[in-house]
Amino acid sequence: MDIFGERINSIMESKKLSVKELAELSKTPKQSIYNYISGKAEPKLTFIKTFLTTFPEINARWFTTGYGSMFAIEEGIVLEAQHDEGIKHLLTALDYQERQLARQEREISRLEAETTRLREIIKGKES
Repeated sequence: MDIFGERINSIMESKKLSVKELAELSKTPKQSIYNYISGKAEPKLTFIKTFLTTFPEINARWFTTGYGSMFAIEEGIVLEAQHDEGIKHLLTALDYQERQLARQEREISRLEAETTRLREIIKGKES
């Protein structure tokens, strides 16, 4: 097994992932993952970028060189850029949810008004 393959295996064990699951998460063909693990091929830059984006807690230095700890947090590496990006993503999602909620509240008000109008029509016909 290749040293890179050992690191990929360590992460898979830590995350309790199968090769198939890792392939899906990293948007990489399963055979490529097998090739990386066995040492038949070196991971491509696109795989490394996607992998580190998918698992931001993995120490990029360790993943690419083997130096340091597997997890960035263990070394005290500040992940501000990733943290800020995560906050931006959450704020965008929150803004979207707030707009959806406002739209749904308007729809509820419209339906309540329509229900009241229809009840009045029914009462008028019953009288």
